[in-house]
Amino acid sequence: NDHVDGKAYMFVECVLEKHRELSAGNPTIDTLTSAVARDDMVFMAIKMLHLHESFCSDLKPSHVDIGYHYTRPENMDRIRTDGLMTHAERTAQSVGALHNGSVFGDGVYTGNNPFAFKSYGEAGLVVARLKGNAERQGLDLARAQRRGPSPDVDTVIGNKGLGLVTRSRRGRRLASGEEEEDEDQFDEVVLQSSSQCVPLIRFHASLASDHYMEAAGTKIIHSLHRAMQEVVDEFFNGGRDTRVEYYTGIPVSRPSSAATVIPGPFAPIPLPMPIPFAPPGGGGASFGMPFGIPGVGTFAGAGHRLGQSPPFAEIEFVAPYVLEAPECAYEEAEVAEGDGECIICFEPLCSKHETPAKIKICGHFFHKACMEESLKHKNQCPMCRKTIGEVRGQMPSGTMSISRSKVKCKGYENCRGSLVIRYDIPPGLQRMYMVNPQQPHGGKSDTAYLPDSKVGRLLLERLKYAFSRGLTFVVGTSATTGQDNVVTWGTVHHKTSPSGGPHGFPDPNYIENCNEELDNLGVPTSEECKEKNGGDDEDEDAVVIE
Repeated sequence: NDHVDGKAYMFVECVLEKHRELSAGNPTIDTLTSAVARDDMVFMAIKMLHLHESFCSDLKPSHVDIGYHYTRPENMDRIRTDGLMTHAERTAQSVGALHNGSVFGDGVYTGNNPFAFKSYGEAGLVVARLKGNAERQGLDLARAQRRGPSPDVDTVIGNKGLGLVTRSRRGRRLASGEEEEDEDQFDEVVLQSSSQCVPLIRFHASLASDHYMEAAGTKIIHSLHRAMQEVVDEFFNGGRDTRVEYYTGIPVSRPSSAATVIPGPFAPIPLPMPIPFAPPGGGGASFGMPFGIPGVGTFAGAGHRLGQSPPFAEIEFVAPYVLEAPECAYEEAEVAEGDGECIICFEPLCSKHETPAKIKICGHFFHKACMEESLKHKNQCPMCRKTIGEVRGQMPSGTMSISRSKVKCKGYENCRGSLVIRYDIPPGLQRMYMVNPQQPHGGKSDTAYLPDSKVGRLLLERLKYAFSRGLTFVVGTSATTGQDNVVTWGTVHHKTSPSGGPHGFPDPNYIENCNEELDNLGVPTSEECKEKNGGDDEDEDAVVIE
């Protein structure tokens, strides 16, 4: 499992780096595309890697390629949490989504190019696909629907454009000597499991609005396709290069009736004004970086998604420059020769050049200057580790917002829904008490879930207190990649999925274990935290937004 987790993280880092490289040379890519959030992509990549290993051991086809999926913007937050799901998977987890039909059976529907199915939504996704055993369904759609795929089939490939009427038309074209169109561009590649795909890059459908080869938007999407296939080949296909053809079945140039000059593929392009990502009334998806151009809503907005209420509480934590214990926590003291040494500098406590001091809570002695310097980094006694004053952590600045969702945590089906906690830590400089003072640290965004029950709400009060005291995250070295100066979880575990995954529900011991971790940090009881947090932030009888 550690091997798979590490490989997934490195895969995602390469995806992010490729996207950064392309964005650096093209403001349109930077504006109208963005990579899926790191942690969410890692979670989905782990699932695919496990399935990939299973396919390899079962001698199934294990090649991974790149495809496309379109959806409505309001579905993006759900996709960010759970990935692309089949209708059966959504039903099993009580996840609502608009159903666009399923001519070729249930599954995750993808296309081979960005043009064929862009009418299904303004939000486009470049996805990695693990097809496994694929079966092409015939021209009799009604029969195909009744029969369904064979038991050992992992992917169904169908094409409504190859129905009987189209086949007849095609025969007439060939008989008359006309060039045959490439019908494969309308293939619907239907993956039978959410573990068979990983969303990598999201883009606005306006990039595919000009349906010809020389269009700047077409070239941008194709450059993303090539770059993502290179990464997929390295991590899934044994380093063997996959030949990436340019999109077929579309005109080479813009029709002659259009007089617009087409710029090169890596120049700013006058694309049509896209439909805003955020639906009317808010509702952006917390799925990545915001798009900052006029007329385009934010992809990572502050609005609420379908089934999720607006945040009812938000906490901003500003990391202090130094951690200074209150002066009342210690006092100057008298010591005699032979009373020992300061364990910080290992010099005698009794010295002409140093003033001894005693920490009141535990009675341990140090040089005053040594102790004050130590307390700037951690407000604990350097000897016994007792907390001096209120507990404080070494977390960078950030925000914590809490909202409600009708999606239930697995194992807590009797609750009315879940509490959704969104953490956002922007990049910045490390404070003096962090591992590498004045060095840059990365950012982190993550979402955690609690059951919306009495025990869940009591635990939430303690988590709010922990965040407001800088205890939720730390800057350090990633246990997965070995990368330094990254923001990682502290010692309090969180559930980042309401259902399934290595860090998701169900977990019948989670509430108890999390409370124990908070106890170890010195976080007060839920009742004390609620009072310190300022009392009620929300109505306990609030109704989940449908």
